[in-house]
Amino acid sequence: RSSLAAPTAVAIATEAAKSAADIVRRIVTVREIIGAVGNRIRDDDPLAAALLCRINTVLETQAITLQNLTVAAGRNSP
Repeated sequence: RSSLAAPTAVAIATEAAKSAADIVRRIVTVREIIGAVGNRIRDDDPLAAALLCRINTVLETQAITLQNLTVAAGRNSP
């Protein structure tokens, strides 16, 4: 017999929340970089700056969605 216990639903949910929080932090970092680059090139290349702005908006939506899913999963865990 193995002395290792199977992970509980709470342990799995906790690890998933930690992973989600890490992903959100990475998205925020990427958004900061994209925002800085977009600001620097705005006058020289408005089309590229607008594209970066749109990418930033999509990433923001993804981060918010991931945070909301994580919160909802935390409320529904045993």
